[in-house]
Amino acid sequence: MAETEREPPKMAEPTQNAETSAPQKPTESSPDSRRQFVLRATQTLVHACQCKDRDCSLEGCQQMRNNLTHSKSCARKSTGDCPVCKHLIALCCYHAKHCHLKATECRVPLCGQLKQKLEQQRKLHQAEAPSQRTKTD
Repeated sequence: MAETEREPPKMAEPTQNAETSAPQKPTESSPDSRRQFVLRATQTLVHACQCKDRDCSLEGCQQMRNNLTHSKSCARKSTGDCPVCKHLIALCCYHAKHCHLKATECRVPLCGQLKQKLEQQRKLHQAEAPSQRTKTD
């Protein structure tokens, strides 16, 4: 093969963190490392929703703000076709499950709506639980 016909060498691409779209080391498969990753991503989400500093030095803040801005105008979000929006929504859900602020005080998108939905599901589950117990007795 002549020098001009050779394909350029393929470079290994770094894995992408879907929550922040920042390059990262591949995560370990242990539940603890996954939990730590989700916790850090959630903390970054909360920070980014409150941060006003354009030059913020917190790792992931700018990218999370970019993802939040993206999700506001993404046409594919409603169909679930956008991986950035899909992961951002999952992160917001995780946050809502653990958020202790009033819905009006939390600045994380969808937090109040997700809390309402979680509460409805909890009540529905509680209402169904006695009927499930009588079936097994």
